[in-house]
Amino acid sequence: MYRPPEKGFRVYNTSKVADYLEYGTRPHIIRPRFKRALTVFPADQQMGPLVAMSDISLVSWVRHPGTKPLGIVKSTLPETRARARMIIPLALKNGITKTLK
Repeated sequence: MYRPPEKGFRVYNTSKVADYLEYGTRPHIIRPRFKRALTVFPADQQMGPLVAMSDISLVSWVRHPGTKPLGIVKSTLPETRARARMIIPLALKNGITKTLK
């Protein structure tokens, strides 16, 4: 159960994708969820109309090398924290819609 902090504010996300981008992933196997196979394109070509059908493979699983952590939120924390300390008291005092306009 979520319990708000006694003092201050807590910001969090509910998206799994955001966690994957922020913290990265370990190498893992990808399997099809709803079909019998995955479509794999050559690594040196982008998906598009010019890919030859002979270059496309159908596979039952692929080995994903993992994702490097990007630290998007972590890198913006100092600026965001400073802005929040300015905006939140104004929003509580004046009403949120007036402050954000």
